[in-house]
Amino acid sequence: MVALYLLRPQRRRVDVPYARLWGLVVREARSSAIARKLRRWESLLLQLLIAGLLLLAIAEPRLGEHRARRHVILVDVSASMQAQEGGETRIERARTAVQHLLDGLSPDEETSIVAFDTEPRALCALTRDDAELRAAAAKLVAVDAPDDPVPALRLAADVLRGAEHGRLTLVTDGALDLSHAGPLPDVELRAVNVATPSTDDHSDNIAITGFSVRRYPANPSAYEILVEVRSYASVARKVTLTVTQEGETVEVTPLDLPAGGRILRRLSDLAGEGRRLEASIDGHDALPLDDRAYALLPERPRTRVLLVGSGDLYTEGALLLDRAVDVERVAPASYDASKATTYDAAVFAGWTPPEAPHVPSLYLGCEAPGCPFATRGSMDAPIVTETRKDDPVLRWVALKDLNVSRSSIFTAGAGDTNLASSLGRSLLVSGTKNGVRTIALGFAPQASDLPLRVAFPVLLVNSLRWLTGHAVESPDDVRTGRRTRISAQRDLDLTGPEHLHVRAHDGVAELTLRHVGFYTSADRVIAANLADARESSLASHPIVIGKQTISAPSATQRLSPRAALWRWLAGLALLLIALEWWTFHRRHTV
Repeated sequence: MVALYLLRPQRRRVDVPYARLWGLVVREARSSAIARKLRRWESLLLQLLIAGLLLLAIAEPRLGEHRARRHVILVDVSASMQAQEGGETRIERARTAVQHLLDGLSPDEETSIVAFDTEPRALCALTRDDAELRAAAAKLVAVDAPDDPVPALRLAADVLRGAEHGRLTLVTDGALDLSHAGPLPDVELRAVNVATPSTDDHSDNIAITGFSVRRYPANPSAYEILVEVRSYASVARKVTLTVTQEGETVEVTPLDLPAGGRILRRLSDLAGEGRRLEASIDGHDALPLDDRAYALLPERPRTRVLLVGSGDLYTEGALLLDRAVDVERVAPASYDASKATTYDAAVFAGWTPPEAPHVPSLYLGCEAPGCPFATRGSMDAPIVTETRKDDPVLRWVALKDLNVSRSSIFTAGAGDTNLASSLGRSLLVSGTKNGVRTIALGFAPQASDLPLRVAFPVLLVNSLRWLTGHAVESPDDVRTGRRTRISAQRDLDLTGPEHLHVRAHDGVAELTLRHVGFYTSADRVIAANLADARESSLASHPIVIGKQTISAPSATQRLSPRAALWRWLAGLALLLIALEWWTFHRRHTV
């Protein structure tokens, strides 16, 4: 810059009328050129000052003592960090706090940013690159999972172990359970609490902390729901609980929540099509995430039934009313006892095989000699006088005033149950024969008006459920943030709130979901819920590791990023450039 300042400009050739006179003028200018330039030393000094400030800004000088340091910043990204306070979320405050911490780093300080919920995830390795650190800070996003700081603290301890000047900074909302945190290495501990300070444990939040559904074992077409709703507010609240099934509303219930209390509500005798159930509560609170919960209705087991009869459309039609039943009809002449064992159950309508098959069977019009229950003749026009109403076969079945032309009479043996009788003579009996469950009705449906009654399909459905004894399997319902093992014969590609590819090994797949909602794959659906009462409380407490309190709740308004020294130097250089421009045009530095 000095060389350029002293460089003599090339003179322009000009024709003049008298060369000797102009030669004297040129000699005088050359003899005083250096002196003339030194008279404008203010301009040179100003340019050198601007260049020096820019070079200092590029060097990023820092004030204070500088020591080689290893620094780990742990950032809580659990569900409570989605809570809204003062028009912003806690995770937004956490990003601001991390930017503030990065502004105060020394040039030789190696830093790593680690996000954690139930598991730690390093967003960047130890680095001095400011751009990489700020890019990692911008990736901080809260998930729908509870927190577990212990694995993150262990990771930080491993990273800082052996460092001469180690520092651990914990950025959280103070809603952590640090009671199980072990001893940390001898490092400098700091913490930033991004939650608004409170004087009690109350928060403006209401949450669904439990949601489950089950089918009735005796009537899998109906189901019941159990919902737990908690209030963390200091005053009583009124909310409305809404349950939908595949988007269709099936229940709306008002709830009066006491201050800091909970309500456990059972909703029974519900029915509808579809497996996906969603519960929600209305109102505006600090954490909308836990205002919804998801559940899957267990799938009804399918039953393969062999119907043996001659043109009994009443029985076939009644069986087909149950969508979980697959019916195959054969004529008595085509009946094969060995093939019958490949079905879940067999129904003999108006025909009795010569030998009882080794498969659960229902006989509609069971007669000797092939009937598995002992018979003692028959009776005309029997009237049903006694029924075993508490038996699952006759649940919701009314046989009063039943018209029957003729029926066989059974003799109940040891272990048999007399389900319906006429003046003490058994017309309907159940028991275990040949090692399988068996039910026998003394008359064929065509010999009565039973097929014209609602009781007929109900009796068939109840009988098949008792015969097969199918248990309703529990659906895949998982907690977010928890490692879960589910049965899987092949790899799963799950789509939903997030996309996951889960590998299966030996019929088992392990997965960890971090967002609530429904996940679907080719052949299954998974419901994920937070369901964590501690995470929904939003209460902020002093941060204690071991027996040392390392911070108290602090207002985040003071966590605005602090300008680094290079910014001041660059700004001063810009100001001097403007000053030089002004003096030039005022002809002070010309």
